[in-house]
Amino acid sequence: MTTDGNRAKEHSPLDALDRKDLALLLRLDHKLLLGRILQFNRGSKYHNHLDAIQLVVCITELRKLENGQSALIE
Repeated sequence: MTTDGNRAKEHSPLDALDRKDLALLLRLDHKLLLGRILQFNRGSKYHNHLDAIQLVVCITELRKLENGQSALIE
């Protein structure tokens, strides 16, 4: 059992992405977002280790924050 001070750092699905890929996804039209993540996931760089649904949620929340809108952050 851990205390609050000793909790392991929780990782975001965004941590799995290369920064250049994340930048591309942030600029991409929202209608194309899931498809591009799935393409990335099938490639040799990510080997099906991406959580596509969680990435869509996180990127959508980031976009809301960047646009000055409130976003649900857990």
